[in-house]
Amino acid sequence: QEIIAAFRDNVQAKNETEDLNQLHCVLIEGPAKKSEPGSPMVHGRTDTNKRCILPSLRIPSKMRNGDGDEHADSTDIQAGDLVVVKISAVKGHTLRGIPLGKVSMSEYGQLKSDGYVR
Repeated sequence: QEIIAAFRDNVQAKNETEDLNQLHCVLIEGPAKKSEPGSPMVHGRTDTNKRCILPSLRIPSKMRNGDGDEHADSTDIQAGDLVVVKISAVKGHTLRGIPLGKVSMSEYGQLKSDGYVR
């Protein structure tokens, strides 16, 4: 029990240090397990293979300079989408985030090389 608790504490501290308030690209897998009709949530994996839960909102269909493009059409988040997410909370192995906009693999590569996402 002591080893497991120490491991969890270390994971929590590491994720807070490395991921909190950072932008990550998340591949959406589908509805979150605890999603409710009044506040639908989706889940996916970051590019570092960490689980991320985020609200299923309408988001810009394009990203520009690390922010959602306010001139782009908005669209719903669906399974298979790549979404740039700002990590707002960390709970153990799971990250929670705010979706900013959809990206393609090439757009994500450009954002990453420009230093906007991790």
